[in-house]
Amino acid sequence: MADLTPNRRNRGFFPDLSRGFGFGDLLNDRFFEPFQDMNKFKLDVRDEDKEYVVEAELPGFHKEDIRVEYEAPVLSISAKREEKQDVSHDDYVHRERSYGEFQRRVTLDNVKDDEIQASFDNGVLKLQLPKEEKRSIKKKQIDIQ
Repeated sequence: MADLTPNRRNRGFFPDLSRGFGFGDLLNDRFFEPFQDMNKFKLDVRDEDKEYVVEAELPGFHKEDIRVEYEAPVLSISAKREEKQDVSHDDYVHRERSYGEFQRRVTLDNVKDDEIQASFDNGVLKLQLPKEEKRSIKKKQIDIQ
């Protein structure tokens, strides 16, 4: 059977113990790396002149499985995929499809929340978030009493 390990540096699950072991090794990025991308999906955010454009890759999801919320200044996108219980196929040799809830949050200021538009086509969620007029920010020194 072919090796199904993803094509990336094979650093192993556990920290390198050849230099000793300390509590800090448990908290480094390499230790938690296998878990970092488990419940995430790819997300692109563009800052265009009059709007933000967000595109999220959600292949295999249906429009009804996706929830988008904006509570200034946080945009939340979540999608839920439930595992189908198929008793006739209990003998998997390899399984990579993920089930559960997937969520991403992005902070976007100055959004006209009543004009946000969303579309979902071919596994890609596209959001257009029009910007409000920029307010002039004046620098002002505050006296401390």
